[in-house]
This record gives sequence, structure tokens and C-alpha cells, in this order.
Amino acid sequence: MGYSLIYTPVLHFDDINGRPLVGGKLYTYKAGTSTPAPTYRNSAGTELNENPIRLNERGECVCFLEDGLKYKFVLKDSLDNTIWEQDNVSIPAGGGSGPLYVQESHTSSDSNVTVTSQKTTCTFDSNLNDFTGELHVRFQNSGQAATVTFYVNNEYYDKAVSTLSVMSGITHLMVPVSVKSGRLRAEVTFATASTPSNVKFDLAGYNLGTGGGGSSIQ
Repeated sequence: MGYSLIYTPVLHFDDINGRPLVGGKLYTYKAGTSTPAPTYRNSAGTELNENPIRLNERGECVCFLEDGLKYKFVLKDSLDNTIWEQDNVSIPAGGGSGPLYVQESHTSSDSNVTVTSQKTTCTFDSNLNDFTGELHVRFQNSGQAATVTFYVNNEYYDKAVSTLSVMSGITHLMVPVSVKSGRLRAEVTFATASTPSNVKFDLAGYNLGTGGGGSSIQ
């Protein structure tokens, strides 16, 4: 018996405002029933998830499914209000190779992130090849405004977000990213001098080309 990862190494869910669904619950049942069905935290099927699976502070969870078994998923918020249901979720028997999934996660304490009084930058380690996915930027800096700019191979990228209103608490930005070939750099510049110490960058998506290199899974 084998166990395969469902679609991506980490499932991510947002609330209606686009913020991570912190404390959300993912219930898993046998397809077409209300009978709980097990999911796992590893490919060997030796680490059982709780049911429901509790989402972490980023609205994420790890979910391996049993090959060939059909599931019903029910996503709820932390108060048990149903957000959606999806029946007949499955992985084909034997899994499959598929495109290389890339996920990198860096905070302002990582060597990959540069922090100055006004600017925070991150260069992702992967050499991306026909990459398509999303870049998530989360930071906390009350009373500031910020500009977020993207570069590929140190050249200006065609997607930029300017003059974000940074509120007290976590500001979350999600931008679609498509890179033909190269290394992606994200740059957050704050309007006034500050210490942007709580900055987090997440890159997640698929490296569709061959030989493009991967990244460590966080």
C-alpha cells in the first residue's frame, strides 16, 4: 500500500479576506459518507494526521492520501462554520511523477533575506524553469506604507505592487508569478526608515521545465 501527497507538499487555505485561515479545520471522510478517513503526514503512512486537521498560523497543513482511496473533504473555520465541501478527492493508484513542486519559505532572520532601515529583500535559491505559482509576502509594520517590486535575474519584473497600506498586525500580499527561466528576487521598501523585523516570503508553485533545479521543501 502506498501513500501520495495531495497535489502539493503543503495545502494552504485563506479566509474570505485573503488572510491565512488560521485555526481552520479540514475534515476528511470516505467519499459519499460521513465516515472519517485517515490522512498522513509522511509518505510511509506512519504519521497519522488528526481528523480534523488543524491549520497552522499560515493556514497550512501537510496531507498525504492513501493511493486509490476516494475522500470527501470538508473545510471549516475555527468556529466550525463550513466553508466548502468537495467529494471524490483522490490520488490515482501508484501516484505519479508530475511537475516538480517548489516551495521556499524565508523570514527576516534568514541569511537569504537582507534587511536595512527601509528595505527588505529576498532572493529565492531555486533556479526556476518555466515556473508558475505564487509569491506570498507577509509583514508587520504598523503605520507604514510599502512598495513591493520583483526582479528576475536582477532585471525588473513585470509585476509590482506599490503604496500598500500597512496596517497594525499582519499585512498579507499574494501575487501570481510566472518565470520562464531564472532567479526571482522580491523587494519590499518601506516609506520611512524602520526596522522591518517581521517579514516573511513564501514562494510556491510548479517548476514545469526539466533541469531547472529544485529547492528544499520547508
